[in-house]
Amino acid sequence: PWEDMGCVCAGSAENGKDAVQLFSEQQPDIVVTDIRMPGMDGLELIDIITELCAVSEDNHVCECIVLSGYSDFEYARRAMRAGVQEYLLKPVDDDELKAAVLRAQKRIEQHKGRDSLERKMSGTEGSSMLMLFREYDLGSRTTPNARYVQAAIELIRKFYIGGITAETAAEKIDISPGYLSR
Repeated sequence: PWEDMGCVCAGSAENGKDAVQLFSEQQPDIVVTDIRMPGMDGLELIDIITELCAVSEDNHVCECIVLSGYSDFEYARRAMRAGVQEYLLKPVDDDELKAAVLRAQKRIEQHKGRDSLERKMSGTEGSSMLMLFREYDLGSRTTPNARYVQAAIELIRKFYIGGITAETAAEKIDISPGYLSR
C-alpha cells in the first residue's frame, strides 16, 4: 500500500529508542508512530525527531502521524504543541491513514518549495530581493474595489512564501472568493 502513495517503508521499530536510532540512520520524511511504546511515548519520540531535524545540516523536515487508542484530549493537545497535524484514533481505517499520508506529503512538498525559494532569495545582496510581484499602483482611488485589491495584495505579499489561497484571502477581507478573483 505504501508504494501506491509513492512511499517506501524505511523500517519499523519495536520501541522509542530503536525508533530514534532508525530515524537518525534513515532520515524519513514521514514517521507514523503509536502514542504508547516501550521506553518512551510517541510524543517524546516526536520531540527528539524535531530536535534532530532542527540541527540537521540540510534543514530536514519530518511530518509525524500519531496513532492512538486514546481519545484523551491531553494527548491530542500535547501532539498539537509538538507540531503534529495528523492524530488518528485506533482502529485506523486504511483510507484514513492514506489520506493522512497524502496530506503530510503535500505539506512536505510545500515546505521544500519554500526552502528552495528562500535559498534563492538569500543569495541576493542587501535589500535587493527577488521581486515576486509587479507593483500595483492604486493611486488616489478609494473605491471599495480598490480597497479590496489593496488588501488582497498585502495579504499575498505577507503570506506568499507560506502559501495562501484565494479562498483564505477572500475570507480575511470579508468578500467571496469569486468576487476576489474578478
